[in-house]
Amino acid sequence: MVSASPHLYLKSVPATRSSRAAERALRQSAAADARGLPPVVTLGHLAHLTGVPYGSLRRAVERRGFHYRPLHTPGQADRGPRKLLAPVPELMTAQRWILHEILDGLPVHPSAFAYVRGRSVAECARRHLGAHWLIKMDIEDFFGSIGERRIHQAFRTAGYQPLISYELTRLCTWEDRGDVVDPQRADRYPKITAYQRGWGGFLPQGAPTSGALANLAVRPLDDRLACIAARHGLVYTRYSDDMVFSGGTTPFSRAAAVALLRELSHTVRGFGFTVNTRKTRIVPPGARRAVLGLLVDGDTLRLTPDFKARLHGHLYGIEKFGIRSHQQHRDFASLAGMVNHIDGLIAYALGAEAEWARPVRERWQAALSAQGWTFD
Repeated sequence: MVSASPHLYLKSVPATRSSRAAERALRQSAAADARGLPPVVTLGHLAHLTGVPYGSLRRAVERRGFHYRPLHTPGQADRGPRKLLAPVPELMTAQRWILHEILDGLPVHPSAFAYVRGRSVAECARRHLGAHWLIKMDIEDFFGSIGERRIHQAFRTAGYQPLISYELTRLCTWEDRGDVVDPQRADRYPKITAYQRGWGGFLPQGAPTSGALANLAVRPLDDRLACIAARHGLVYTRYSDDMVFSGGTTPFSRAAAVALLRELSHTVRGFGFTVNTRKTRIVPPGARRAVLGLLVDGDTLRLTPDFKARLHGHLYGIEKFGIRSHQQHRDFASLAGMVNHIDGLIAYALGAEAEWARPVRERWQAALSAQGWTFD
């Protein structure tokens, strides 16, 4: 968009355009280039970059119409069904561009493992191998607790100017609690009433950008928790809303763990989050020590017996009763959904305990072939 020569770019600006706007575009380009990111100067420019019509982006920014559709997926017993908001196709296209062209190029805290290319559940769990003590914490309504103000700051930190940062923020968040006019924004945008609203939006779980933006927004908390962990000789990781602190050979005690848990909870609350007390626990030596469903009390990761039994149960049901009967028995909404689910379980197993998982994968592929399932 901007010429390699700033002088030539300024000369090319039409007489009908403001020279100040062109100079702002150059500053925007320089700030983005310094971080290896694409310059995005206006919402119209973003429409050109993404191929999404300007009107569609404008309606999403102004929150006119319905831009997400609710989905409900089965959850874990202690969490209930997950509530997902799936963006409509044009907004999905814009969000994927923002994710791959902007967010994927921004640094993520080394303790964060979810939604980061090249990092995995297994890699996160391996950080805790050989641990004697575990302190496990969970944040309630993680995505819903990350508001627009934090997302706007993330785009500003990346080098984007205030207005386009606001528009990028609105494209990646959702508001269902009712917008309220912010006097400061009303003074700044007196002619754009839709931009006078406050920071009531939040990250929708289901948007492709939400995970990466959550990592950026939570980085100050990660910095603080990592410092606390280092002070106590512990290892800290966060996988989305799951935080784990582990102690190895350094002497530790239950009293120290309780005091540390109190400090950690206070810190998390200080950043505006709510600790899920039902998911918070101290795991002492002698108890089963698992991180993200993987056993970490030895020198190598191990799958839990429950996980292995669940995967074997799927294979047995398909082999004995057929793939469609098993789908109906296990109450999967679609055949493809069940296959993808089991594929995911096997990929998880391969990352953690490959020697056990390889013959399981071969058995799974043979079962699908016997049922007439074709592989792409």
